[in-house]
Amino acid sequence: MKFRLVIAAAISAFFAVPSAMAEERDDPFGSIYASYDFSTFVRGGVSFAGNGPDTTKMSPYGSIGGALPIYDGAAIRVSLEGEALIQRQRFDAFNPSGAFLTDYQRWAFAALFGARVDYTGIAHVTPFASFGAGPAYVDAVPQILDAVDPNIVLLDAIEDSLQVAYSGRAGVEFYLGEGFGIEAAYRYVGFASSPTTGFHSAELGVNRRF
Repeated sequence: MKFRLVIAAAISAFFAVPSAMAEERDDPFGSIYASYDFSTFVRGGVSFAGNGPDTTKMSPYGSIGGALPIYDGAAIRVSLEGEALIQRQRFDAFNPSGAFLTDYQRWAFAALFGARVDYTGIAHVTPFASFGAGPAYVDAVPQILDAVDPNIVLLDAIEDSLQVAYSGRAGVEFYLGEGFGIEAAYRYVGFASSPTTGFHSAELGVNRRF
């Protein structure tokens, strides 16, 4: 009988601990589970400047991914972050006399892995910075070569390639409650093997913390 009481007490204590921890870690910015474990996000943006052959066109991109906290201090949270990013960019091709020849659509795909640092000392508002790098596939960029027939659009020497992409972000997240947040950020994306295809952008995102 005594043995059964001990087992029952142990089971009760086991299930009571997570509840107590949840109360202690109650997050004033949203759900009591906001500081637990995993978060997911969806982001979208538009590039406003770049180093490519046509820097005047705004090019859309989007990403999806998740983050896992590895350090949660009094005012700083550090998370490991991974995301899949896709971008579409259009270029206009002109001959040396300035006549329009054609436009070209270039795609870039990247898998980025890195870290994110949040400053959590301000109620409902979290400034953050993040960086990441990983493998990427990038289409070639069209180019007019003066040494060839000026009416022919050629691809530059980079061509389609597998390379390394890198990204840096800085912005602010606003908590909406129950684990949801929206964020606004500046992002730069570059490509190690083809730096001329990097772009600066403004983006918005939606986060869900569990």
